[in-house]
Amino acid sequence: MQASMRLGRNRVKASQRLALLTDSRLEVSVGAIGCITLGLLTFSFGIGAACGALLGFALLVAVLTSPKFLACSIVALMPFSTPLQFFGIATPVALDPLDLLIAFAIIAAASVSPVRNRQKTFLMGLIGLNLGLIAVAWLRTYGQASISLTSLAIVIKPLIQITAGFLAVRLIPRSELIRSLGTTMAAVLLLTGASILLQKLGIYESAYSAANANRLDVKRFGGLMLEGNIAGSFIAMFTVPTFLLLRHVGRPQIGRAVIIFAFPVLLITLARGAIVAYAVSLVVLAVIDGRRLETLATVAAVIVLGVVWINSGGQQQANSIQQSTFTTYKTSDTNSQFSGRISIWDTGFRYLNENSSRWLIGGGLDDIRTFNSASRVKFAANTHNSLLFAVVTGGLLMAISFLLLMGWLIFARLPGEPTTRMALRVSVITFLAVGMSLDMNLLTKSGSWIWVLAAAALVPLPDARRSDQEDQTKRGVGFEPSTGLS
Repeated sequence: MQASMRLGRNRVKASQRLALLTDSRLEVSVGAIGCITLGLLTFSFGIGAACGALLGFALLVAVLTSPKFLACSIVALMPFSTPLQFFGIATPVALDPLDLLIAFAIIAAASVSPVRNRQKTFLMGLIGLNLGLIAVAWLRTYGQASISLTSLAIVIKPLIQITAGFLAVRLIPRSELIRSLGTTMAAVLLLTGASILLQKLGIYESAYSAANANRLDVKRFGGLMLEGNIAGSFIAMFTVPTFLLLRHVGRPQIGRAVIIFAFPVLLITLARGAIVAYAVSLVVLAVIDGRRLETLATVAAVIVLGVVWINSGGQQQANSIQQSTFTTYKTSDTNSQFSGRISIWDTGFRYLNENSSRWLIGGGLDDIRTFNSASRVKFAANTHNSLLFAVVTGGLLMAISFLLLMGWLIFARLPGEPTTRMALRVSVITFLAVGMSLDMNLLTKSGSWIWVLAAAALVPLPDARRSDQEDQTKRGVGFEPSTGLS
């Protein structure tokens, strides 16, 4: 008996030594990659990059201390643009800080057993189908002669974003997942909103917005997100999901602060489509959330404070939105209505009807921009509609694959916490609402947190909690109808 107990203790000690050895190898590997990366950055940028290298070293130390910090850093960086746009600094091969963190995360995640299930495999297949169709559309427009390391980024960058979301979730312990994601997302949303306020006050300005001030005009107030439309769509998509995550872990006050703070910030961005989408997200929350009275009280507070703000500090922004939206009724110029979107959409349909085969297979990536330049639109405009973008780019084939992916994210019976499932659904529905007036697709970086929420919703509940959790869903965490939304 004693011999068997001693044998068991020895096995435990041996496993602990092996774990320590594995951890030390992991730290050495990550440290080596970090030092090489910092050396390359310093060599590329010269002495001026010393501050950036120092910051990177501090981040490296923090990453070595906690894989969870690495995961939260990845989540925080996912929606933001490249250093080239933000600081005006050119990086080798379009190098992005997120790319470097992904290199760390791949090593760190190697020691974490992946969660394998058919749903995740099916999701990866849908994502691969959509990215594959985008790659084919690019080839049709630019041809094989244009293939280069830079051009491949059109597929590689979205893959990095998607990989980032799933790796981050793998690195965070299950018991801390919702708290870590909610806190990180709230911090980024509040920081983005604060940067927009500071930019509006003239205290802060990025190199990008300064260089593009004439083109952006009133839409230059994007803060850390660079442009008003991008910032607005980002805030609209993820404010309510962040509230849901924070409420789940007992931080509803912070969640409500994020929801209330979003409205005046959205007015400053003048992103009308995002404001409508934000309203849609609040309606969806009120409809599907199990805590009806609490949710309705929160929505009512947002409406009341929004009305107060519109008639006080936000009156100038509200008037600007009203004038830009309904100009056509004063000038009879249809191209002025909704910033020319009516004309752009009409031109998109004329582009499709010009060649009937385009309805099936599209005309290739960016070909519509060339067509718009020669039309009454008179500049290389985007389609300003997600579904129209898919049809003109890859035909009904691409549009159906895109809708299939979005529909799966909304209706699939995922095994994760009801809160993460509801947060995912709200974000995807809001993504589609934003896509009514903007080109939202897998290339859209501001929507990249959808993959984080999808990965979180795929993390299965412990078997002992699954049945209890489904009962709690109807009592307060969030009612999910019996039509398959579970």
